[in-house]
Amino acid sequence: MLLTRESKRLHHGQPYSFPVTLAKDLGKVNIVHLHWEYDHDVDPFDLGKICILFCSDSFYIARLSVSSVAYRDKRSVAVSEDTSSLCGEEMSGLGYTDVRSGQWRLFYKRCTGRR
Repeated sequence: MLLTRESKRLHHGQPYSFPVTLAKDLGKVNIVHLHWEYDHDVDPFDLGKICILFCSDSFYIARLSVSSVAYRDKRSVAVSEDTSSLCGEEMSGLGYTDVRSGQWRLFYKRCTGRR
C-alpha cells in the first residue's frame, strides 16, 4: 500500500501521520512490514525537493503506531479505536530502527515506556 503519491519532506525528530482508509477492518495490528524509498529525483522548479546539506536516504523510526477506528455498531455514530505501537530491531540500543532507501524492515515488538 502506497501511503503518499508525491514526495514529502520529512524533518528529523518530528512525528508524522499518514491516514489510510481501508474497506476491510484489519483488527489489531501486530506486525508491519515497512518499505522506504528515498526520492532522489531533483526538480529545479520544486525547491522543497532540493537538499544540499545534511541529507540522508535513511529513515530513522523510533516507533510506528497504527490506529484502527471503526463504528461500534452500524446503526450508531459511536466509534472505537484500537492503537498498536510497534518497534523494530534497534540499532545498537539507540532507540530507533534504521530503514535505508530500498529496504524493508519488520516492526513487531511492543513499544512500552518509550517516547
